[in-house]
Amino acid sequence: MTRRSNKSKGVLREVVASRGQRVRRRYLTATILIVVAVVGCAFSVYRYRTSKSNAKVAEGYADPSSCATCHAKIAQEYSKTGMGRSFRSVTSYTADADFTRVNSLKHEASGKTYRMIRDGARLLMQRETVDPGDGSSTLYAQSIDYVVGSGNHAHTYLHRTADNKLIELPVSWYSELGGYWAMSPGYDRASQMDFRRPIGKDCMFCHNGYPATDPVAANTTDGAVFQAQLPEGIDCQRCHGPGAAHVRAAKSWHAKPEEVAASILNPADLPRERQLDVCRQCHLETTSLALPNAIRRYNRGAYSFRPGESLTDFQIYFDHKVGTGFEDRLEVAHQAYRLEKSKCFLKSQMT
Repeated sequence: MTRRSNKSKGVLREVVASRGQRVRRRYLTATILIVVAVVGCAFSVYRYRTSKSNAKVAEGYADPSSCATCHAKIAQEYSKTGMGRSFRSVTSYTADADFTRVNSLKHEASGKTYRMIRDGARLLMQRETVDPGDGSSTLYAQSIDYVVGSGNHAHTYLHRTADNKLIELPVSWYSELGGYWAMSPGYDRASQMDFRRPIGKDCMFCHNGYPATDPVAANTTDGAVFQAQLPEGIDCQRCHGPGAAHVRAAKSWHAKPEEVAASILNPADLPRERQLDVCRQCHLETTSLALPNAIRRYNRGAYSFRPGESLTDFQIYFDHKVGTGFEDRLEVAHQAYRLEKSKCFLKSQMT
């Protein structure tokens, strides 16, 4: 047997140690890669599931104009309602607001002055800020691309950015008292959002119809990207549910009248709670301050509520505790909420 020298033993230990370090490094690297892969897969699954729940926005829905084929009078009457006129592009907007004479507003709280301008076929909203030091002024303007609201009470305006996001503009037109300009809801304070408030698809859900396509479906909240062609106005399917099957049945030569009728939801046939949920989907604003009004359930898309299902399967709603002094607070979209507190509602089966 050959005896190793101390020097050779030291070299051997160094070699073994070096190999051990390489093994540990490889093990650590492999572990990190596995963790990254697992996290990536989990995130991909989440994005996929979320996208799938939103991407089929138009599944089962018909072109809103198809309703008028068989229901011309109803469609014509509905188009004149507040819901039928809830959203439009500025190209189809006959301006009730004054863009030429009384068209400026100085907002004392934030120190900004706004002017609403008609420039040929274009409508603009311009902001002027004045430097308190040297008195110089700076102008900034954005185009008005969409109008939100029927005008029965107000018009609020949106701007479409170059990357297809929507921004709410800070000044609205209010129709009472002959009409006047004032800050949009939530803007009448020193720290108002000016030209920076992004519009999400959760917001658009209640102000407009269902989009035909949704290329960035998982992006539903603030900073959402919108398709180029947006619907204009809340349509019949908001209360009747998806209508594509009904349109197909109506066009089928062998479909019986009762089959055509059964292919679309009549909200009047729903139980009282489900009837109320049809209205509550957009008119159950319990609070706008301190608490969120509602949180959409995990994996439910912004456009995924269907008339006939329980609203609580779609969103979780929050309210102030009784006795906190918020019982009589009026909110923007509180109609169903306030109705259910009325004596008429509590003593009857009204909807």
